[in-house]
Amino acid sequence: LLYIPEKPPVLKNITSDTTYVIGNDYEWRQGTRKICLTSKSRIPFLTKTTLFPWKFEKNSISFFRGNSWKHLMHSENGAFQKVQIWANYDPLGKIGLLNLLLPITNKLPKSFEVLRAARKLNFIAIGDSITAGAGSSKQMGLVPFQSGYIERIVSDLNARYRSSIVFKNLSMHGESCEWGIKATENLKVSGPTLFVIAFGMNDGTLQTPAHVFGTCIRKQIIQISAMNPKDVPSLLKQEYIK
Repeated sequence: LLYIPEKPPVLKNITSDTTYVIGNDYEWRQGTRKICLTSKSRIPFLTKTTLFPWKFEKNSISFFRGNSWKHLMHSENGAFQKVQIWANYDPLGKIGLLNLLLPITNKLPKSFEVLRAARKLNFIAIGDSITAGAGSSKQMGLVPFQSGYIERIVSDLNARYRSSIVFKNLSMHGESCEWGIKATENLKVSGPTLFVIAFGMNDGTLQTPAHVFGTCIRKQIIQISAMNPKDVPSLLKQEYIK
């Protein structure tokens, strides 16, 4: 678990129609974050062999790395959703959502200043299939019909701050960081703008060297910053590009 629960966590399947029983399906020890499945557990799980198959199999992606083929479990047809569960619990020490957001609000002061004032904020995302919404239950028509992560962030910010967010998702399936440079070079924005740049999966598959990937991200940040230098923070440039 992400945090140490204050009380025994309640585990359910992804559709919330099955509640697993502590003691029968899983065990949890006070003061720890670890969930252990029992021998008779109904909770689905994956083995290392399933996650890293030895050959070309259904629900796997294969790529040549080094001098041999590597295989990794991959699916956009619901295979992962069928084995997902969710845990409901109160973190020890009452860690509230506001406390989780504080580090973000401190590092993006201009964006959150706009949100608190209920002013218009442009929110632009660019990335690969994950940011485009691939694998989300909504995209696949599966319960609980949740949108991709980036749409959920926008929805939560709108509800939390009652602001006017103009959202544009430029993300494309199968694209890499190099494509992102071309996609943003003629982009026009006006007013306070928050950008999310989210590439990496396809760059890794293509074996893009780390220094090349870092240079590519820097180019995007420079391009985007030049469009609206007063409003685009340099958080990524300072902390995440080494």
